[in-house]
Amino acid sequence: SQLKDLNLNLEDRVRERTREIIHLKQLHESILNALTTGLFVMNREKKMVFVNPMARMLLSAGDEPLECITLDSRLIPSQMRELIYLSLDQKITVDSREIFLENRGKIQHFGVKTAFLSDQDGVNHVIVLFNDITDRKNLEQELIQSEKITSCGLLAVGIAHDFNNILNRVKV
Repeated sequence: SQLKDLNLNLEDRVRERTREIIHLKQLHESILNALTTGLFVMNREKKMVFVNPMARMLLSAGDEPLECITLDSRLIPSQMRELIYLSLDQKITVDSREIFLENRGKIQHFGVKTAFLSDQDGVNHVIVLFNDITDRKNLEQELIQSEKITSCGLLAVGIAHDFNNILNRVKV
């Protein structure tokens, strides 16, 4: 009877712990899916094991099945692929890098970071985080252009002032 009670107690604890684990897994997936940053995870076999909705959108992956997306997939830009290979091969984290992708005549800029992970069983993964920074890059270019125009205006004002000074000396 005591053994039966212990067994029932153990089964209850296992069920409760299983519910907790399922709840935590759902919470983590909800958080990752809510990110406005593209995120995907590749294993050492260079297969995607997780991709969030933002990454699907930024990579134009649509409904492509996860198991079909490998590192050599046409969906992964070549510059991003190089960073992933670097992380996997050298077991390092690659801090933010800017890459660009030409898609149908339009250039898209991405900020990319990769992080190498190895769990206690020696299973290696690379987490890839990336954002579309095209708008920011375009604004930076507009700001640079605006600063150039401002500099030219100041130069023209300075030249006109000096020229005016010369003309005033000639008049006198």
